Formats: sequence, C-alpha cells, structure tokens
Amino acid sequence: MNPVQNDLNKINNTVKEELGKQLAISQTAGESYDPQLHLLLKNTLGMTSSATTKDLETKRQALEVVGVKREVIAEFADIQKIFGDKAILDYASLLNLCKTNNLYFGSTALFSGEITPEAIEECKTFDFIKAKSILYAGNKVMGQSVIDWKFDAMSSYDLVIVAPITMFNLGSADKKILISNREIIEHAKGTHYARKRNCPDRDPVLLFPFKSKDKNVYFIVITNWES
Repeated sequence: MNPVQNDLNKINNTVKEELGKQLAISQTAGESYDPQLHLLLKNTLGMTSSATTKDLETKRQALEVVGVKREVIAEFADIQKIFGDKAILDYASLLNLCKTNNLYFGSTALFSGEITPEAIEECKTFDFIKAKSILYAGNKVMGQSVIDWKFDAMSSYDLVIVAPITMFNLGSADKKILISNREIIEHAKGTHYARKRNCPDRDPVLLFPFKSKDKNVYFIVITNWES
C-alpha cells in the first residue's frame, strides 16, 4: 500500500473517532440540564445574569451539539453506504496529509498532470449527481480558500485535487496564484511560481468538498491514482 493511501485510511478512522469524542463530551456536559428550571430562571424570573442560568445555558448548548454531531455521524454513515465506503477527510487532516507527504491541493481547474485510465474508470463509478442532490457541495469562489467557497444545494459543484506541486498550473502573467497552507488558489494579487523539480512522486487524490450539519467542511475521497 502506498504512503498516501495508508494515510487516507488512518485519517478516515481518526475523523470518525474525533466526532465520537466530541459527541461523548457534549453528552456529559448536558446530562443534568433542566429545561423547566432554565425557563423559570430566564423568562419568569428574568435572572439572565445568574450564574445558575448561565450554567444551564451552557448545558443547553451542549445538548444542541449532541444533536448536531449525531446528524454528522449519520450523514457520514449514509455517504459511505451510498458511495462505497469512501474515506472522508476534514480540513485539518487534509492539511496534515499534504504536509506529511509534501503535497499541495487546489481546484481541479489548476491541475495540469496526467489522469490515468484507472483513475478515470473509478471516477466514472462515483455518482456525482447523487452526491450533489444529498450534500451541500462546494462552489468555487475565485481568490478564496476551499473552506470559504459557497456551499449550497445549487446544481453546480467544484472538486479539489491533492498532488505534487509539479502537477499544478502555477500561474502566468494573466493568471496568478497564491500558495497558502499548501493550498493553491487562483488570485488576482498572486504571482507566478517556478516549478520545483525536487518533489516526491505521489498519487494525486481527487476530493468532493461538502459542508455538513456542524458547518464544517469535509471531503469525500473519490479516487487516488499512481502518478
């Protein structure tokens, strides 16, 4: 197994475990919440500044997080049932994947590398129409990081690719880019970067970005292939 695929498998499990930990913490924090007491203190008695009222509000918010995290976990389960147990990354793990393997990421519009026949065949099996219909997919915003793209239920979507820096269009006089946190972003105030030859030969990874119920951006791994 290649290093990138090995890291993807680990990340998928780590993201799920982290969601589980967040759920458990929130459940514990909200266990003793008393909604009737909260309503009495806050609305009937008007004690909004009371330490007891504030403590109850914190517990109420924790229970809201429990509901959201459960929705996210359920959404991930549905995604992996529908699309064939694809790995799911969060933004932090995407950055770590790139740093560990000396890779970069950006919109597929900036990718200039070769696409292997195997990768094409695997992409054909991914139901993009279904993904767009059930997820808040990302629509690219020029000059912005992927986490600041527009995520909604519109008919269009944009994909992200992870690859060696030599496989990206690194800008020209009329098409400039920025490189920030290993993300390659088309930007009017950017510059043109010279290609570096001393980079590792790693497998490009194609990602479908979406925003989940917790308002965080995640990425479905569609495929990765031999470069």
